[in-house]
Amino acid sequence: MKRMSIFKRKINNAVVLLGGGARGLAHIGFLQSLKENNIKIDLICGTSMGGIIGGLYAYGYEPEKLKEMVINFDYNSFMNLIKIPFNVKIKNIFELLILTSYSKLTKKDEEEDKIENVLKSFTEDVNIENLKIKFFCVAADLLSGKEVIFDKGPLYKALRATMSYPFVFEPVYYNKMLLVDGGFLDNAPVLVARDYGAQKILAVDIHIPIKREKKEKLQNDFNKLKRIFAMTNEKLLEINLSNADYVLKIDVQRDTFDFSEPSEIIKIGKEKTDEKISEIKKILS
Repeated sequence: MKRMSIFKRKINNAVVLLGGGARGLAHIGFLQSLKENNIKIDLICGTSMGGIIGGLYAYGYEPEKLKEMVINFDYNSFMNLIKIPFNVKIKNIFELLILTSYSKLTKKDEEEDKIENVLKSFTEDVNIENLKIKFFCVAADLLSGKEVIFDKGPLYKALRATMSYPFVFEPVYYNKMLLVDGGFLDNAPVLVARDYGAQKILAVDIHIPIKREKKEKLQNDFNKLKRIFAMTNEKLLEINLSNADYVLKIDVQRDTFDFSEPSEIIKIGKEKTDEKISEIKKILS
């Protein structure tokens, strides 16, 4: 495992936010419930969308502001920077981030990374080690084949790396690494949080468990390979979650890239957290 630094002070309460695309918006509702109940977080970490939400929260964005950004973000100022090869109406900032990726169809090597610019506009040049709350996120290096933990350096660069879902977003070349979404190696970095000294860990699980598949759907090699990958990820996730002190399961029946009605996803996250808040307080006390 490749580390970029080690936290110095003791960590009592840690929150791990899983990746899951649109389902990850439920993390905003989770954080909103924690805030309303005055529950303190010493470390927040995550992968992919969990990393983005966690990073922005650690930067200083309150849950209400995150919700506002998701629903009402004014993307018009960015449209002149983005090359989308078809007409589409973008509903929110996360759709903007996804559709921006299509610029790679016309992207030249020397062109700047528009997604990175959007993330940088949210967080300026702040470094992770200077955030209000301790934070790290996870990416995977295609060159070394290793997990990469971002716990220092530019926040925007870390967020760009952890969200680099292959075939949708361009990988990030940084410090001689070619980085993609950390969810392919560690979608729930519970063990990493424990290794950093976290005493109590709550993981917010938004993934959709794999179900029995029909034989007819596994006739071609691509679907077989995809199934094997899903099985491997499920097992790794099971191992990681078993090491958390508490797993809050938030059931969001939403496809990874279905960002329609984001307020409904946030609402589901908050309602489920409110329902379990007494149990959560016993863990994060």
